[in-house]
Amino acid sequence: MDLPNFQVIIHDEALDDHTQRKIKTPYLNDVPACYADLVLSDVVFSRVTARGQSLKSYIHFRQFSPDSDLPVRHLSTWVETKLHNFRDGEKADIPASDAELPGALIQNIEKFAGFLSSPRKKN
Repeated sequence: MDLPNFQVIIHDEALDDHTQRKIKTPYLNDVPACYADLVLSDVVFSRVTARGQSLKSYIHFRQFSPDSDLPVRHLSTWVETKLHNFRDGEKADIPASDAELPGALIQNIEKFAGFLSSPRKKN
């Protein structure tokens, strides 16, 4: 994600929806000067007749500065990766379908990282 000064911490329990969507300050107390939140809040299998199957993920990123409890940078968006091994009925290949999901989730995170590293739009 091109954030070299940050350390990744994976929490044992997921944040509840209210905390993820309504709390504007850092999720943790006593945060370091360089602090950011990255939350994978929704992962959805989507089946659309015209486009096929995909794995969609809704990801939030918030970056804070040492002198503010409000984010100085924020990005939340859906990302989507097309799935190729999901089929209906007798043509279904369950092992191949199951094996495809982790890679699709990684691709979604990589796509989000691309959005995050692209130049910021000026208002």
